[in-house]
Amino acid sequence: MEERIIGYNFNTLDFVFDHNQQLYKIRKFTPEIDGRLFDYPIITPEEAEQTLLKGDYFTTVNKTTPKEGKVKKVELVYDTSGFEEYLMPYYKFYVAIPMERIYDQSEIEKKLNAFGVYYVPAVEREYLDINNE
Repeated sequence: MEERIIGYNFNTLDFVFDHNQQLYKIRKFTPEIDGRLFDYPIITPEEAEQTLLKGDYFTTVNKTTPKEGKVKKVELVYDTSGFEEYLMPYYKFYVAIPMERIYDQSEIEKKLNAFGVYYVPAVEREYLDINNE
């Protein structure tokens, strides 16, 4: 399981295209994780969902707090943007959001599903230094 988590979150490929939309370069990212995985106990996905429903999350979705029954998928992920000082796991929630609130749309588009992505730290709260900005 550990190898699967490492492969999914840390060993990634980036495809770079030139101005003619031709594949120019493929970059493989394999960051040094130096045994920093599994240093702290994590909460269960069910505990994380309760935290989400209470409004304790971060997201780029400009919506209200998700309601019970709207979570459609959850994954355990790591933020690997390259700017983080520490590697910390998060639960990534895919939450159904109404399409009609996104933009005006045709009748066909009204039948499509839209999902917002919300993140909740997977590390037990007592190990998070929340007040230290």
